[in-house]
Amino acid sequence: MRIDFWSDIICPWCGLMEHRLDEAVERFAHGDEVKVVHRSFPLHPDLPVEGTTQIEMAKQYGLSRDAIARNLLPIEQLAEREGLRPYRALERPMGPTAMLHELLAFAGERGLHTEAWHQAFRQHFGEGRNLWSVDDVVAFAVDLGLDPDEVRDVLRSGRYRAQVQRDQREAQELGAGGTPFIVIDGSLALPGARDIDGIVALLERAWAASHPVVVVDEGAMCLPDEGVCQPGLDATA
Repeated sequence: MRIDFWSDIICPWCGLMEHRLDEAVERFAHGDEVKVVHRSFPLHPDLPVEGTTQIEMAKQYGLSRDAIARNLLPIEQLAEREGLRPYRALERPMGPTAMLHELLAFAGERGLHTEAWHQAFRQHFGEGRNLWSVDDVVAFAVDLGLDPDEVRDVLRSGRYRAQVQRDQREAQELGAGGTPFIVIDGSLALPGARDIDGIVALLERAWAASHPVVVVDEGAMCLPDEGVCQPGLDATA
């Protein structure tokens, strides 16, 4: 089973959903046959590369600090109750993540797909780390064990830019209006966040759809309402 998970590192629901998806796969009876593929969906490419804050960005949309706090503090509380401590959704830096997504694509080719995404979420929401400028992204790459000069060359060349754009375009063509957005086995789409039990239920539904039970010819059986057992084909007269 394949799960495509579109997200952005600065999306607080995405950071929580990454954790919930991991937990759901652990609980799922066939979790060892599940592959989670992270896909890119940069939300705010026009933010200044020098960065801003969540509160300042909200003001640009006409939202007060109190208004944005009413939206984001409940997410923080949910995340911390589920073991993500600290989880900063309100008081945190913000910036454009397109360059980081290019780095994540490169890291995936170096065998660091899951680890790179996980660390990006934890570094941003757990430590309030900036991940926007070339220097920010290179420093993060070094923490992953990647070569800084090679990473600078990758970012300078834009080698993975088209891949990031394709990821986002594919999600939008599937109906995604934002993040998180999950597609299970190419057929079951989940726009928005879900709790762990809800994710497990959807995994079970998708598994059942792709692994139908085939009933072959009936054999001999005992019937509950007749008080007798049917003779088998090999029963002697």
